[in-house]
Amino acid sequence: MTFLDASRFLIACAATDHPERAADAEATFSSLVNNARESSSGRGKEHDGDRSLLEDSLTTLLSSIADGSFDAALRKRGFKFAVEAPLQLNLFRGAAACNLEAGGIILRFAHPAMVDLIKNRPTSPDDPRVLAYEQEMLRFRTGKNLSAELNGDLLRAVAYAISGAQQPDKVDRLFGLSFEA
Repeated sequence: MTFLDASRFLIACAATDHPERAADAEATFSSLVNNARESSSGRGKEHDGDRSLLEDSLTTLLSSIADGSFDAALRKRGFKFAVEAPLQLNLFRGAAACNLEAGGIILRFAHPAMVDLIKNRPTSPDDPRVLAYEQEMLRFRTGKNLSAELNGDLLRAVAYAISGAQQPDKVDRLFGLSFEA
């Protein structure tokens, strides 16, 4: 399994509880577009996203966790403990949207049709683009506003499993620092 395979698997697991819908859900959610970036502290200004796809961003994150560069970057940014830098993926099924929070940054992803609606605001609720988006999202809506959260421990475990590297013990997870008794 590659990091891209793992990303697609995680996205499919978060996007649906119905195995028969996994391929459709994965294809749709993996293609969500990064349309905003902000600081998770709420102090930073929100910026436009870089238009990267969710599957590519998650693949890069998993790879950087496995090779240690993610934790090195966190240390460089002043984080001393892993718990100071939230790491999670929150996927919102009914809206085909996702937030990927890593190292004090939140990347917001949305369906390409929604990104277009945000950029080119419709003048009427009957705009064909609004109706097309609503129709596209209908298959993911259950009336329950379901979302899925994949936490940092899970993302780290998957990254280490894919790379074959041994996952640090919980005590050693403070960015590779060991404490001796």
